Amino acid sequence: MFEKISYDDAQSASNQLFQCASNILNAVNGPLQGRTEVLDLDNSRANVISTGYDTDLESPWSNLNLFSDGNDFSTETIEKNRNIYYQKQLANQINSQVTEIISLLTSSLNIHLNIGQSSLMNTSQSFVSLETISIASLKDRLVKQVENAQFSIPSDFVLNTTSNSSISLRSRVDPLASFGNFQNTNLSRSISLSIIDQNGNEVSFQAHQNNPIKLIIPRDPNVLIPSMYLQNVTTTNPTINNLLFNYHYINITSSLPISVHFEIHSLNTNLAYLFIYKFDQTPQLNSSINLIDGWTMFCPFNLFSDGNDFSTETIEKNRHLYYQKQLANQINSQVTEIISLLTSSLNIHLNIGQSSLMNTSQSFVSLETISIQSLKDRLVKQVENAQFNIPSSFILNTTSNSSISLRSRVDPLASFGNFQNTNLSRSISLSIIDQNGNDVSFAAHQNNPIQLMIPRDPNVLIPSMYLQNVTSIKSTINNLLFNYHYINITSSLPISVHFEIHSLNRSLAYLFIYKFDQTPLLNSSIDLIDGWTLFCPFNLTNDGIYRYFIDNQQTPGHQSLIFGLRELNSAEINNYCLNNSSINTSLPITDEPYDFTSNYELRIYTSGCYYLVENNNWKSDGLTVGPLTNLYETECLSTHLTTFAGGFIVLPAPINWNEAGTYSGGGYVYEFRGPLSEMKTNLSALHQLDWIDEKTRAVFIQLTLYNPSVQLLTAVTLLAEFLPTGGIYTTAHFEPINFYTFQSILQLVCTILYIFFIIYFMIIEIRLLFELGLKYFHQFWSIIQLGIISCSLGSIGVYFWRFQETNRISQLFEQTNGYIYINLQLAVYVNDILTFLLGYCCFFSTIKFIQLFRFNQRISLFAETLKYCAKELISFSLMFAIVFISFLSLFYLLFVSKLSSCSSLLQTAQMLFEMTLMKFNASQISGADAFLGPFCFTLFMLLVVFVCLSMFLSIISNGFHHAKENQKEDQIMLSFMLKKFLRWTGLKKLNQTEIQEERDCRMRSQYVDSIDIFSNRIDQLLEAFDKIYVDQQVELLRLEKAGV
Repeated sequence: MFEKISYDDAQSASNQLFQCASNILNAVNGPLQGRTEVLDLDNSRANVISTGYDTDLESPWSNLNLFSDGNDFSTETIEKNRNIYYQKQLANQINSQVTEIISLLTSSLNIHLNIGQSSLMNTSQSFVSLETISIASLKDRLVKQVENAQFSIPSDFVLNTTSNSSISLRSRVDPLASFGNFQNTNLSRSISLSIIDQNGNEVSFQAHQNNPIKLIIPRDPNVLIPSMYLQNVTTTNPTINNLLFNYHYINITSSLPISVHFEIHSLNTNLAYLFIYKFDQTPQLNSSINLIDGWTMFCPFNLFSDGNDFSTETIEKNRHLYYQKQLANQINSQVTEIISLLTSSLNIHLNIGQSSLMNTSQSFVSLETISIQSLKDRLVKQVENAQFNIPSSFILNTTSNSSISLRSRVDPLASFGNFQNTNLSRSISLSIIDQNGNDVSFAAHQNNPIQLMIPRDPNVLIPSMYLQNVTSIKSTINNLLFNYHYINITSSLPISVHFEIHSLNRSLAYLFIYKFDQTPLLNSSIDLIDGWTLFCPFNLTNDGIYRYFIDNQQTPGHQSLIFGLRELNSAEINNYCLNNSSINTSLPITDEPYDFTSNYELRIYTSGCYYLVENNNWKSDGLTVGPLTNLYETECLSTHLTTFAGGFIVLPAPINWNEAGTYSGGGYVYEFRGPLSEMKTNLSALHQLDWIDEKTRAVFIQLTLYNPSVQLLTAVTLLAEFLPTGGIYTTAHFEPINFYTFQSILQLVCTILYIFFIIYFMIIEIRLLFELGLKYFHQFWSIIQLGIISCSLGSIGVYFWRFQETNRISQLFEQTNGYIYINLQLAVYVNDILTFLLGYCCFFSTIKFIQLFRFNQRISLFAETLKYCAKELISFSLMFAIVFISFLSLFYLLFVSKLSSCSSLLQTAQMLFEMTLMKFNASQISGADAFLGPFCFTLFMLLVVFVCLSMFLSIISNGFHHAKENQKEDQIMLSFMLKKFLRWTGLKKLNQTEIQEERDCRMRSQYVDSIDIFSNRIDQLLEAFDKIYVDQQVELLRLEKAGV
């Protein structure tokens, strides 16, 4: 039925039904929230005796415990609470019915709305709006309601809908929140926002925890805010109870979580306060007790100070800036509203092809009515070369098929917002307006965006280039391949970096490389760069300048950029800059130091593209700086229309990074001594004396921390480097050290025994060395033994060194009582050496366990297997290395310019090893080349994975079988003895199979005559005696050679 009703009739009927439903809902919630009086009729109906009073024993009406207040069973209390009980039931019922009515009304109106259209039901009792939008426009959307109620949708969320076209937003505001189970909402509005699909069903919406939805919920504007309570604290005498704070108590008991807000108005605005609090008990704070849950400082100038700078000039300057920003935001909103009203008034007088122009010395606004078809590929020109180039493909959310209006605006100075880099840019905007004067949503595709040209102030002074005297630099001293420069690119919003290089010799060519946050390296063995380009003579512009830029999509997340420049020799120019029409795309790589024959001039500037959001702040997501950006205008690529501005900063001369890295021993040292109060006083004095000024290059802060609980000292070094570009680069080093080596007598005894064992083994190894000569070093276990002895002796020596350093520090600390700084850098260095030696000693000792456990069957098999197949493994390794290097060369040369994982030989080798372990991305390889990618991948898998690895496994398997067949009897004997010992002690019980096997042995022994097997037993006994004798003779011969 509702599909046959016109939109106007549906709107009128919906308003009347919604007005009636809202009146009923507010009438039933008013008494519950204490905002209106209870009607006598409602009270009498609730307390009249029910019809089932005599028969219904479970009737709530007769349950007085349900309506009493504790032990209060008075008639007034029972009647009051009985009325509230039934009133709540009625309110819940009506609230459900009203929600259902609104759902039906919006479903009826939703079918009449297209994208960009909205419907509004605004009464004195409630507010409901319905708007149809595209899903893409939901990101970062601000849904405004009445009385400043609003929802701010984040850019990242999860929307459970299968529709990709449109959704509807149903927004609702009720003047009185439902009673529910909580009475603290009686002064609040009730707001809601629902997302509805094309079928009228609600869509589930969920934002992420770190980027939630922001809601503004207004209160009743008629609420009376109580005045502040005067606290007469000047008359109290704190010395009576020796109080440090003036304490106050508040009750925060609540069935649901609440926040607590404090407002303190000092009658003297020059005073400052310390505020502390503690839950459920009195907070205490003094020099010996710190029993608080939180604290803050109320300072009169916190809002307008620069860190710790509370000078009068700073406070007055920042206070003026603060109120100036507030006034600017207010006036900007008013001007925007005025221009919107003016253009709406003029729009009704314009036909297609007509335009209206408002051009003053301070601003430019044009209004032009065109057909929708003529918007494609349209160039909208403004003043001072400002322009919008509309693409041929876009999405325009309008139902009108006849005409639209273009409102273009240029302001000579961009809004301040939250970013100062726009102070040299014009502010330009373009809006599309329909016939009703409403803004129309416009969206271009990512691969075909809108092109904007944003001019800068034509009166801006461009600094001249900085001369780089590179001919006087001798690269052979440090064997440098490039002349490196450092620039700081720290920025709160993304920026692009533009380079202009003017060679004093126009016939020269250069290789330009760069790397973010570290030095780029490029030679025949290292390829550690983020980008590169060639500056060939035919690339020169008319003014003889090489230009290169890094767009704003690459710089976010980086703080610095280091770039290197190298002059190409004549042979490299012939190879890479052959003629004026083409350029060699391969990267010139050399190991020869640079040699500049001519100086060059350099200028670097940054640019950015920003758009203005509703809170008068600048954002840059979705905008890209274009290649046509120059010193006088910024090219921006965008997919939407709004107000835009460009950022521009000419950077100072870059740091010559070839000379950076170390500091000399000069400088000034100030040592803090004494208690904390004196240190704070000295720090203030240093600040007043400008101890850190504009000439300061770096500040080192060194201190020592001590934790008595674990007896741990920590040497802390904090470094702040002041960059010429204005930034500060900070680093921190924390080096713990423990001087207490022996925590008990047992550790000392074990250390002494260990020293004696080392001396004993050292004597044995020295005798073997004299006996065997150079043959001693041909044995693997001799090398391991030497490693253990050398690391152990080194550890003993370094330990005594550390012990001497500990005594020196202890004496110094005892003499100064800890009131001076004690440098622990040498002690930390000694402790690090001791840690390294102990680490290697543990490594060699662990390897030694393989020899000590050689009687174990499994370890013996491991060692014998490697020993048997050692020669075959070496031969296989040579063959595998040849095959692997061939594939390494193949993949590197074919895909070096197509795959990031093949950008260097090291990364290519890593990728091939991962492929060997069956960890690869086949789609990435096939995407690099449709034929060579799958062909090389298949060839590598066949030869390396299937053939080479199968050979490797065959060699190991063959060696294992051989070692197992020739296993020595002493390992079997040791296993038999261990098994008997475990069975005898009861540590291991026989399973069913072993019990059955033992029974079979006993049964077989009963049917075998002992005389028949006597000869075999005698032979076994003689073999055992012979083996024991031979082993003893071998061991005695070894000890005699060792001289033991």
